[in-house]
Amino acid sequence: MEETILKETIDGLDKHPFLYSSQVNRLEEILNAQKHGELINVICLSSMTFDKVLTEAIKGLEHYEMRCLWEISRVKNGNVHVHFFSKREVNQEAIRHFSKVFDLTNEEFERIHFYSVEEILKTTFLPEDLSDYIKDFVPVAREFKKICSLHNAYLECFVLTEKERHLVDHYNIPTWWSHEDLDYYKTKSGNRKILRGITSIPRGVENLYSFEESFHALKNLSHQTNGRRFVIKLNDGVSGDGNGFINLKNGESCIKEALENIKFVSTKMTTEKFFTEMKKIGGVIEEFIEGENKRSPSVQLLLSPNGDFEILSSHEQILDESGSRFLGSEFPAKEDHRELIMREAEKVAKKLCTLKLSGIVGLDFLTVKIASGLIETYLIEMNIRKGGTTHPYWSARTALRALPCPEKGTLRKGKKEWVYRSNDNLSDVRVGKRSLSDLIEKAEKADLTFCPKRKTGAIFHMLSCWEPEGKCGATFIGETTEEALTLEKNLIKL
Repeated sequence: MEETILKETIDGLDKHPFLYSSQVNRLEEILNAQKHGELINVICLSSMTFDKVLTEAIKGLEHYEMRCLWEISRVKNGNVHVHFFSKREVNQEAIRHFSKVFDLTNEEFERIHFYSVEEILKTTFLPEDLSDYIKDFVPVAREFKKICSLHNAYLECFVLTEKERHLVDHYNIPTWWSHEDLDYYKTKSGNRKILRGITSIPRGVENLYSFEESFHALKNLSHQTNGRRFVIKLNDGVSGDGNGFINLKNGESCIKEALENIKFVSTKMTTEKFFTEMKKIGGVIEEFIEGENKRSPSVQLLLSPNGDFEILSSHEQILDESGSRFLGSEFPAKEDHRELIMREAEKVAKKLCTLKLSGIVGLDFLTVKIASGLIETYLIEMNIRKGGTTHPYWSARTALRALPCPEKGTLRKGKKEWVYRSNDNLSDVRVGKRSLSDLIEKAEKADLTFCPKRKTGAIFHMLSCWEPEGKCGATFIGETTEEALTLEKNLIKL
C-alpha cells in the first residue's frame, strides 16, 4: 500500500508543477514589505527535528539548536523584530558575544526577543523536540501563538518536517519549504528523482525498503558498474549518520555477506537497526566514486518565493576519515572546481524554481580529477533545509556587512575581500569543570574573537555545549585562507 501511494506521488510530480500555496504568497508579501521598510516579525524556530536513531552518535546534539543564534543578527536590517524560540534558555555569555561581534546597538538589541521551553515550563528535563513542546504543551503553545499573531510575522525554521508543518498549519504562519508534497524530494531517494537528467549523480537505486530489495539492487548495480565498493544510505540520514560502506567480493553469496557487514559511519548503528529504519523510511544504494584526487565541495542556494534564486556561497567541506561526517568548511571552494560546481548548481536551482520551491538549499558535490587532468563532478546529496554551512556564511556576511563576490566567491565590501573557515568540533578533552566566560575572555585578550573594526577574528557558535560537553564551534574570518587557518590554530592552542 505504501509503495503504491509513493508511486502515485512520484508520477503526479512528473505531470504538473506544484501550485503556489497561500502561505507562499503571504511569505512573498512579507519579504516585499520588508524591502519597503515595513515592520516585520521573524520567528526563529531552532528545532533540530531529526530521527533520533540517526543522530544518537552526534555529541552534544541537543545544543546544535544554538547554531541558529546568528539569526538574531537580522535586526541589523531596520524595522525587523527577531523572536528566537529555543528549547533551552539562551546562554547569556553567548548573547554578549554575538552582541559584540555583530556590533548591535541598544535599539537593535531591544528588537530581539528570547523565548525558551526551559523558562516557560520551569524545568530542565526536556527529552522531546522543541516542536513537540510547542504542539503539545499549553503554556508553550500560548507564548508561540502570541508571536504568530504579530503583524507581518513569518517562521524561519532550521528544518521543516511534519512537526514544524503542523505548527505552520495550526497557527497559519508562512514559512519556507512549505509544500507538503516536497517531503519526498527531501529524502535521498527524492534527491535522485529530481536530479536525474539535470546534473551528474552516482549510479544507484532508490526507494529501497528492505534487506531483500537492497540485495537485488546491489546485485544489479554491481553488474552495471563492475564496481566492488558502494554506499548505502537511509533516506533521512543527517551529517553522514545513516550512511554505510559496502565492500563487495565475487559471487551472489558475497552480496548477502557484504550487506550483513556494512561499515557504518555512526558508531551507534547496527545492521539490525539500519534495516529496521530502512523499512520505515527507505533508502538508496549508490556506486562509490573512485579516484585519488577526490574532494567534497558544496554550494548553498537561496530560492525566493517569486521564482528568483541566488547562489550564495561555495565551500570546501571538511569531513572525517570516512568522508561522510561533516566537521566544518572552508569558504570559498577551491578555484579549480568552483566554476564547475557553481554551473551545476545553477542548473539545479532553475529546476527547483520550476517546482515552486523556496528557501535555502545545500548541494553536496564530489569532484574527481581524472587522468586527462579534467575534473568530473557528481552531485551526491541535496539538503532542502539549512545546514552546516548556513550559520558560518550568514554570521560572516552580517558581521562584515559584506556581499558575495560572484567572480572570486569571496565576501566583499568595497575593495576589501574576506574568506573564512568554520569548525563545528572544537573540543576540550580535559576532565573537570570548564568555564565559558573564561574561554571567551582568554580569546578576547588574545585578539582572536571577531572585531567589527578590524573585520577579522573568530565568531563562536554552539557555546551552550562548552561547559557540559567540552565542545563548541567557531567561524574564523580573515583576508586570506592562511590568516583564517592561523586564527583557528591559535584558538585551538589557547
